[in-house]
Amino acid sequence: MKQKVLFVLLNGYADWGAFLSTALHVAVIPDGEIKYEVHTVAPTLDTVRPIGGFRTLPDYSFENMPKDYAALVLIGGNRWDSPEAELVAPLVKEALDKDKIVGAICNGASFLCSHGFLNHVKHTGNGIDQLKKWGVQFILT
Repeated sequence: MKQKVLFVLLNGYADWGAFLSTALHVAVIPDGEIKYEVHTVAPTLDTVRPIGGFRTLPDYSFENMPKDYAALVLIGGNRWDSPEAELVAPLVKEALDKDKIVGAICNGASFLCSHGFLNHVKHTGNGIDQLKKWGVQFILT
């Protein structure tokens, strides 16, 4: 059975940041077994507009997203400091509490930092100066 990977999309997301979905959807190794199915989730089921302008219709809203997913991925973009983004923090907390994988790209990682999710966790992300700007709760280990 394929594992679900949910990509969190906010308006203004960096559409090029969803590159990971391709590797997961068609298999990491050419002609390899496809182990994952990718889905999109957004605050509502309304169309989401990325930086590049293509309209994206999410598969799920935060209210009806499945609970049986394996990983949650926060795509970067320019709205991770918005009120809309604050709706994501409880999803991340729930995922981490249930030992699910949480990944983030660019400002998605900065968002995790700003909420203390990266404290005492080895990670990659934006540079340390950028993370410190976002993360008043950030504790470097």
